[in-house]
Amino acid sequence: MASNSKNKKHSKKDSLKKNSAQDASKKSPKVKSLKVADEPHVKDAKVKTPKVKTPKVKDLKVKEPQEKAPKGKPVDQTPDSAQTEPIRAAAPLIPARVAAARLEEDGLDLLLRPSATGHRMRRGTGNSAVLNLLGGMTRSERAKDGKSKQLTAPIEGQGVWTASPLRESPVTTIERSSEGRVPELVPLRYGRMLATPFTYFRGAPAVMASDLATTKSSQIEVQACGDAHLLNFGLFGTPERNLTFDVNDFDETHPGPWEWDVKRLCTSLVIAAREYHGDDDQHLDPARAASIAYRENMERYSKMARLDVWYERTDLQRISDVSPDFASSFAKSLKKVGRRTNKGTTEKMTEVINGKRRLIDDPPLITHVSDIEDPNVVASIARYRDTLDLERRYLFDQYQLVDIARKVVGIGSVGTRALAALFVSRDAGDPLLLQIKEAIPSVLAPHVTGHEFKHEGERVVHGQRLMQAASDMFLGWTEN
Repeated sequence: MASNSKNKKHSKKDSLKKNSAQDASKKSPKVKSLKVADEPHVKDAKVKTPKVKTPKVKDLKVKEPQEKAPKGKPVDQTPDSAQTEPIRAAAPLIPARVAAARLEEDGLDLLLRPSATGHRMRRGTGNSAVLNLLGGMTRSERAKDGKSKQLTAPIEGQGVWTASPLRESPVTTIERSSEGRVPELVPLRYGRMLATPFTYFRGAPAVMASDLATTKSSQIEVQACGDAHLLNFGLFGTPERNLTFDVNDFDETHPGPWEWDVKRLCTSLVIAAREYHGDDDQHLDPARAASIAYRENMERYSKMARLDVWYERTDLQRISDVSPDFASSFAKSLKKVGRRTNKGTTEKMTEVINGKRRLIDDPPLITHVSDIEDPNVVASIARYRDTLDLERRYLFDQYQLVDIARKVVGIGSVGTRALAALFVSRDAGDPLLLQIKEAIPSVLAPHVTGHEFKHEGERVVHGQRLMQAASDMFLGWTEN
């Protein structure tokens, strides 16, 4: 099996536990006080200030907004976004009262303790959540900054693209993206891409990323999906066993211009519509609707409290109300997803031989290539376990690995190493299927500077946790 590096990096998730909804806790935890240490006292800095009565407050406290948390979705005291610290810019020093004004504009009450160094706060350990917020811009400042950046990338020019004479051949780009993949699976990848223009589009995100890099952008970076075509959105079950609609593929997630994801999505809608409606005016309608919806929702989010945006979920009823025809097909999709349980998937993919459950071989799609007692497999599972939260490690420890096999997935991912790992509980023998998928550098990486990742699996996991409304409880990464 060919390899372009000794250590292959993986991200892992359980996309197979999707069950019916059940209630979750409705109580939100209390927001704890956040402490900001005073800076060293400067003896020779003497400033006379008027005597003003200030409340005696030991800590810097942030009062939680008076909105109730969404039902069934308890508020975490430490959001997953805190884990994306490597891609955040350091917050600058800000006068405390200026910071208070900024927080007040966002609807937060702030109690201040004057310091001896001119009411300034410094970024420090343990305070990143507050100080990143203090380092941000107010809504009016963000609006002004956004308008100024529009001048570098006018709306009128967003639909214009001209191929450069120096543009690399798409065939060369695709061939290079196949380097390091399992050699015997590369022809399968090309075969799947050849089926239709849309399947080619799905398998060639590197080509579009290269083309987008030659276009103008507003230079506003976000955590981009990197491959936001329409089939990378879908229905799935949350850890609370509620159904939601969101992005479900993050292999290419990477910081990048926000425009690139929108253009990838709208282009995919045009290509897919052409396959169904032909090359007429109707094939542009889905892209127009998507761009309008994006614009309207971004405006809505800009006026919402930050916590409300963080816990925003897609309203499934709102999706079904798009049109009467769509409501019928959407209802069928909901029923289908509701039946797609871990038990049903396990029965489809496994069999019992001599009293032991194992994965069914279906070459070249599912093939046994490793033994569960292989030291590399054992070490890989152990490393993965260490990336889970403590309470989820406890649950994971109730299961033991009984089988593992290579599994071919998707179109663009064909040829990367993906495994299906079958676990069973140590007492009752109930199954748990996990997918282990190789993470290679994002197609955006060559075109976006200033971001380096030591571990591509960790990049995918942190990007998914930051972008997705609700991520799989067994999401983690490993190395082998």
